[in-house]
Amino acid sequence: MPESLHDRWRDSGAASVFESRVGAPSTVTLISDTNNNVWKVSSGGQDFVVKEITDPTVDVESEKRLLGLIDNSGRFRPIIHYERMEEAQTYIAIYPFIEGQSLDTVDFRNAPKGEVEKWAEQLHESFELIRTAETVEGFGRRSVDKKPNYSTWMDFVFWYIGNQANKGPRMAALRYDALRNAFERYAGSIQQDVSAPSLVCGDVNLRNYLITPENDLVCIHSPMLWHGDPAVPYGDAAVHLDSSLLGELFLERGGYPAYRIHLYAAFSAFAILVYIERFNETPLEQALCWGGVRPLLDIFDDHLGQLE
Repeated sequence: MPESLHDRWRDSGAASVFESRVGAPSTVTLISDTNNNVWKVSSGGQDFVVKEITDPTVDVESEKRLLGLIDNSGRFRPIIHYERMEEAQTYIAIYPFIEGQSLDTVDFRNAPKGEVEKWAEQLHESFELIRTAETVEGFGRRSVDKKPNYSTWMDFVFWYIGNQANKGPRMAALRYDALRNAFERYAGSIQQDVSAPSLVCGDVNLRNYLITPENDLVCIHSPMLWHGDPAVPYGDAAVHLDSSLLGELFLERGGYPAYRIHLYAAFSAFAILVYIERFNETPLEQALCWGGVRPLLDIFDDHLGQLE
C-alpha cells in the first residue's frame, strides 16, 4: 500500500478498530473515497469491508438493530462491528466483503427479463422485511436514542421538504412551491391511508445494492430509516429505476396507490437535487441520479404532472 494511503488508513482510526476486532490485516485496498473512505481488508484468509462513515444523517446503530430483527434472509449484508470515534464524530463499521457489482453500474435496463423479475422480487422482499421487522410508534426519522416525535406523517413530510428547501435555495426557487402544494392537495388522503407508521427505508440509492455473481440482489447499506408511509421507498425507487422494466415490475409488487408513488417520487427527486446543489457542480437542469438516464427535473415534473 502506498505510504499516503497507509497514513490515511492509520490516521482514520479504521486500522485500530479493525485490528482490535478482527486482527492484523494482510492487505488493505482503498475501494472508494467518493463520500466516505471504504476499504477492502484481508485478514486470516477472509475479506472484509471497512467503512468510515462521516455523514451525520447515517444512523449505523439503528441499522445494526434492524439487521438483528430481520431473519437470515440473505437480502442484507450484516454489520460485524461498528464503533463511534468521538473525537472525529465518525463511525467505523466492519462488514463481510460480498463479491458483486453495484446496481447503479449494472445495465439493468437491458438485462434479460428473467433476471429483472428476480431482482424486482428481491428488492420488494427487502422492503417487506424492513416494514414487518417490528411495530413502531411515532412518525419521523428513526434513531436509537430518540423516538420519532411527529404526531402525524404529514407533519414530518412538511418539515422535511421545508428543511430540504433551506439547504438548497436554488432548488427551492425552482420547485419547492409545486411540491408543497401537491402534498397539501393530497394531505387528507395520505392521513387517512397512513394513520399508523411503518418502519421504512428512506434512501433507495442504487449504490446501496449489489448484484452478486449468482445474480442475487443484496442490500449492503440501509443508511436512513423512518417511521412513516411504506410507499416511500417505492416512490424513491421510481426515480432511481426510472425508464426501466425493473422499476415497473418492482412497483407492481408494492401495489401502492399511484398518487402516493407520484408524490414520493417527486419528493425523492427534490431531495436528490438538493444534495446535488450542495455537493456537486452539475447544473440542476442536467443532473441525473446515480445510474439514471433522464434529468431529475424532468422526472420530478413528470410525476407531479400525473397528479394534475
